[in-house]
Amino acid sequence: HYYLGFLKPLNLYLVSHINGRHEFGVLLVIDRKSGKTFYLTSPFDYPCGAPFISPKNKFLLAYSNDWHEHNKSFISILQIKTSGKHYQLRHFISMEMDTWTINEVAWINDDNFVLSVRENTDPDDYNRESRVTYFLKATKAEKKIPTEPGENE
Repeated sequence: HYYLGFLKPLNLYLVSHINGRHEFGVLLVIDRKSGKTFYLTSPFDYPCGAPFISPKNKFLLAYSNDWHEHNKSFISILQIKTSGKHYQLRHFISMEMDTWTINEVAWINDDNFVLSVRENTDPDDYNRESRVTYFLKATKAEKKIPTEPGENE
């Protein structure tokens, strides 16, 4: 286990853990007052790094990269539901990508964030400096995107 720091706006301790036997990494988000733990599990050997909190404290975003494979990354976003002085962390979305690794993340506002990502175009070249860098913007959808035919019609 590795202590990553303290997220002051939510009074959360951040601890990373690598489970080498089962080949996955975990970011433990631990409430300072209650001791309640929320687990952000990465699909890779590498856990998510310290999360980024959105400007109005509505979302937490954490990511990890798979350094054993080319162009693999994972993003997890938690929604922060507040009620008075209390809050709950709820899973909002998680996604695994196989086209790039993530360099940096920054929130624009609570509905938008930007990513700096790198794509390795030569699978035989493990030199991270030879990758192509892209900048991406992600936006929260205003309404639910249909996942089944006929949904939301």
